[in-house]
Amino acid sequence: FRFRAAHGLDILLHPVLDDRIGFELAAVHLAVAGEKLGGIGPGVSPQTALTVGLKVDRDALPQALVQQLKQKQVDLNDPATTVALLKLDAVVGVKGFLENGDKLRSLGVTCAICHSTDYIVRQPGGDAKRWEAEVKKMVTVFGAPTSDADAKVIVEYLASRYGPQAKKSSHSKAARLR
Repeated sequence: FRFRAAHGLDILLHPVLDDRIGFELAAVHLAVAGEKLGGIGPGVSPQTALTVGLKVDRDALPQALVQQLKQKQVDLNDPATTVALLKLDAVVGVKGFLENGDKLRSLGVTCAICHSTDYIVRQPGGDAKRWEAEVKKMVTVFGAPTSDADAKVIVEYLASRYGPQAKKSSHSKAARLR
């Protein structure tokens, strides 16, 4: 990826780990899509995804879809709805890579799969050295598959946004949708 620290929020909310994770994650898309959509098995419905703790970013949903959800006009038990949410980039922490606009080709994860924006905002802050230690711990202790180049950009962003001179905010875009 080619983001700079000034675009660090994109790093946190959009693909960081994408296709580089390898076969194990790339094959998950088949189970998520389900047999009817070219995958295997029954697929993963939004209801199942929400039950296991995934979240939907309401800000990523078109207003018309929000209204349909409120009126219970969307089938939350259909894996096709999950793929549609992935296409909208509305599943927090998960990025769907589609081919021909609608067929799920693979899945990737972002920082938000483990960290809510609230989690980061509530950190005590710190300079680049502190954030470098945190990112290094994510990679070495927890196995986050992040390249050195990606780690550097993440550290620059975190230090500029959550360093000693940054304003604190407790706002989170992610909201549980039920």
